[in-house]
Amino acid sequence: MTTYLTGIEVAGRLRERFSVKFYVVAMLFIIFDIETIFLYPWAVTFRQLGLFGLVEMGIFLALVLVAYAYIWRKGGLEWEEPRLEREPGELHASDVPGPVTAPAARSVREAARAG
Repeated sequence: MTTYLTGIEVAGRLRERFSVKFYVVAMLFIIFDIETIFLYPWAVTFRQLGLFGLVEMGIFLALVLVAYAYIWRKGGLEWEEPRLEREPGELHASDVPGPVTAPAARSVREAARAG
């Protein structure tokens, strides 16, 4: 009783969760894309604007580059979080599927000691 669209069987859950990082990268892409759109009208009227237009666009591009460098240094463009190195065979609460409660985390630690 699944929805039939393309003949391909549905794999996975219907409501898959996305990381907040996905939305941050998407918003940053849109912001920088919109800022790039401002270059087109300037390029069309460049000869009419003269030196004033060149200086203004230089200031605009400098601000865009400063914002880009700030986001890059803060890790806003990194897609995945760095994983902490663990000893071989060491279990972590993130290795357990589903929500982890305090008793589940405790059982993971006990299994790691026993195993």
